[in-house]
Amino acid sequence: MPLQQEHAQIAAQYTRIRQQFPKFDELIATYDYPHFDTLISDLWQALYSGETTLIEEDSVNYVLLQQLFHSEAFLKLHGNAKGNLLLATLTTWRFSYVTGEWLKKMTDEQTPADVDEQPAASEEELDYEASSNSSGAGSDTLSPAELATLFGDAEALAAWQDMLDEELQEVEEVSSNVDELLRGLAPSVGAGDAGKVPIQEQLALAAELAKNPELQKIAEWAGRFKLKARNVRKTKQVRTILKQGMTTGNAAERLLPIEYLKSEAAESKLDFMHRFAEGRTLMYDYKKRTKKGKGAFVVCYDESGSMQELDVEGKGFVLALLAIAKKEKRDFVFIPFSGDVGYSDVKVFKKGRYSVRDMLDVAASYIGGGTNFEAPLREAMQHLEKSAKDGDIVFITDGMCHISDDFIAEFNALKDKKQFEMLSLLVGYNKHEGLLPAVSELVLKIHDFEDEQGAVAFTL
Repeated sequence: MPLQQEHAQIAAQYTRIRQQFPKFDELIATYDYPHFDTLISDLWQALYSGETTLIEEDSVNYVLLQQLFHSEAFLKLHGNAKGNLLLATLTTWRFSYVTGEWLKKMTDEQTPADVDEQPAASEEELDYEASSNSSGAGSDTLSPAELATLFGDAEALAAWQDMLDEELQEVEEVSSNVDELLRGLAPSVGAGDAGKVPIQEQLALAAELAKNPELQKIAEWAGRFKLKARNVRKTKQVRTILKQGMTTGNAAERLLPIEYLKSEAAESKLDFMHRFAEGRTLMYDYKKRTKKGKGAFVVCYDESGSMQELDVEGKGFVLALLAIAKKEKRDFVFIPFSGDVGYSDVKVFKKGRYSVRDMLDVAASYIGGGTNFEAPLREAMQHLEKSAKDGDIVFITDGMCHISDDFIAEFNALKDKKQFEMLSLLVGYNKHEGLLPAVSELVLKIHDFEDEQGAVAFTL
């Protein structure tokens, strides 16, 4: 191998990674070049160990590694990849892909266009070619000298560097997305839960992210909402949504409905603004929860067709709520619904624990269709019956739907018995609460999931 030092432990670690990450074998099968498997092994070990000193030799791998180690893209990742299984593996995967694509392009350009018009070789010539290529190299494989000449060509070198730079961005984004999805409510990148997840699951998640741009966006939203959740949960005494009379102040998410009406009416808007600025507007006073809730955290999430545009953002919001449940070791129930509940997609995470596959299933869930409120609330009731007291329900929808009087009475009776509280988030531009106030302690109208009022859900 061209690397000056080979570490037995690191070589063994690479063997384990290769067994857990089939993408390397896929590359070797796709790009049938001599010693491509050795190139991947050397590149991974160089990244993970930090060792980039090469023994000069007349080989294609030596020329390729020499160029890789001096590329700007490699140098940007090299320091962070040392000792980092995920980053070393992602970088090796994407840079090996670039190398295979670039070699394919260069060998294709070296092959004469009129090769089919060449005179047929004699049987003796074919036997000689077969014996001289017994190592597996095809007749169109570049030699080390030809490869070095290509790297001396400005256009070929520029194409190589552009491809590496593109993959550099991909590696950084995927690595960041893995961290955003696995980090929980840890305060900084690379901390907390992400490092506790087995590398095989991290790599599987990275492979999913690399092929799914929508999942990458969900990961970015999840990271953003987890940061917001951490900020709003800093206080030890968290306000519950249970109403306890009235007071005055300027907390927008707690204003009485009459104050919202005054803020929109032309004749009272100026008076409202003065009172709001001075903290004199009427708002709900809430009890304070002095200990963490032990009941389940139930999220009913509307997946009707009208929610599709906000679904990526919304799934990031739900994953932030899941991170809260995991931190507090609370049961978490995800109930997707539209015209009915997506029963096959209902997920129950005991004490907030979940696998990467579970998380991907939540992110991928989508039903479409109409809207029915009773079906998800009845499903929630099944879980309330089994749960400890003092839990929370977050009901997320953009629609309005009839709820029968009999069901309202039945639902509220169980909610009182189990001491659950329900927060409803009415997303979008629907101004009509319908009958949600009849089953909710609080209904908040938010334009989208970034709306500051929606952060109340992170206090539960």
